[in-house]
Amino acid sequence: MQGLATKLLFWEVDIPTPSSLLPEIKQWQRYWKNANDIPTDLHSSLQLTDSDVFSNITVLIIIGCTLPITSAEAERSFY
Repeated sequence: MQGLATKLLFWEVDIPTPSSLLPEIKQWQRYWKNANDIPTDLHSSLQLTDSDVFSNITVLIIIGCTLPITSAEAERSFY
């Protein structure tokens, strides 16, 4: 759990309260552990997230929704 929070702190300047990220992640896990309808993608998660309670996670989900899934590079070959 600590490792996940450490990796997510890469976006420390973007999230509202970085110091509360680890407790928020633990609360997020407890919340979904007891839920019946668990979202299957980030967009659904974003729609079901209470941004007042999970402010850091909301921002991280938004970042996850906007990052490209793959990257492409233009490769040229001159023969």
